[in-house]
Amino acid sequence: MTGRWSLHILLTTVLLLSSFRLAAAEAADPPPPVKEQPIGWLGVSIQEVGEELAERLAATFGVESGTGVLVLEAIRGGPAEAAGLKPSDVIVKLDNQPIWEVRQLQKIIRGSAPGRSIRLTILRGRERVQVPVTVGHMPEGITGQLAGERLGLFARSRAGEAPGKEVEEKPEEGVRVMVVEPGSPAAEAGMRPQDLLVKIGEHDIRSLEDMAKALRLGRGGEDVSIQVIRDGERHVFSLKVPPSAENTESR
Repeated sequence: MTGRWSLHILLTTVLLLSSFRLAAAEAADPPPPVKEQPIGWLGVSIQEVGEELAERLAATFGVESGTGVLVLEAIRGGPAEAAGLKPSDVIVKLDNQPIWEVRQLQKIIRGSAPGRSIRLTILRGRERVQVPVTVGHMPEGITGQLAGERLGLFARSRAGEAPGKEVEEKPEEGVRVMVVEPGSPAAEAGMRPQDLLVKIGEHDIRSLEDMAKALRLGRGGEDVSIQVIRDGERHVFSLKVPPSAENTESR
């Protein structure tokens, strides 16, 4: 009887040790990376239809057509350019959905899977044109601009600018703030256009890609420190990251 109990205890101990080792091995393995949803991209610069243009459109196409968004530019190499969109086109419908404002169109496109086929209804001159477009994948540099929208700033890569005294050793690197939206977290913190972004949190910023990655790490409601160079001097600002809206074209 004693031998049987000894064997039973030994087998139980072996099974427990095996379970502990398996649990430890599983705990040591890093969790699989979270796969980010791709963001849809049309490749246009757009703005709201102003009152004067809305009146002209209404006179030509009817009152219901005095809305939509105005195309300022079809970005070279983007889906919109490939589909034949032109400056001064007015997008009034996406498939069967009327388009009323910029943010509405942005939300639809950004939430669309790259490769999706859509049909845009365009007012061009005195014609109403149907334009098929394949939604593209938003480039990484554009996602950096998109991330900046959460803070109320628009930035662009400094590549190609004339070198400044503050970054003479690396003139090809850097991100320059171009627009700060009034009333935004960036504006309230004291940031200004022409500030050169050099650091977000603990991350050095040398490109729009760096900016996108650094801002993606910030959660809504958290404070993030941003370092800039302004007139040769370094300034540090603390901004509260607003909650991210939808899985959110420069559009």
